[in-house]
Amino acid sequence: SSSPVGSIPDIVKQLSYLDTHNEWKWDKIIYAPFGHLLKARGLHCLNHLSLKWFQLSDLQDWLNTNFGMAINILEYTEEDLGLAKAGNLELPGFGA
Repeated sequence: SSSPVGSIPDIVKQLSYLDTHNEWKWDKIIYAPFGHLLKARGLHCLNHLSLKWFQLSDLQDWLNTNFGMAINILEYTEEDLGLAKAGNLELPGFGA
């Protein structure tokens, strides 16, 4: 099922949100810069960040990061995309 474009968050907002989320900030990793790097590559919305469109190695190269970090980013964005499609994702400045 497809969701209205307005329900899919901006990739920069979502990755910045990870830096404030209690469940994910324990690892002390700063995710916000990754959102800007991805947006510069033309990936604007959360649904663009999918292995249906690229390989994990592509993401590693684009972000100059390791395999584990690339997996973290994909896992977190996949979870948030599911919440957004269900109308249950609340991002600062985005809403539910």
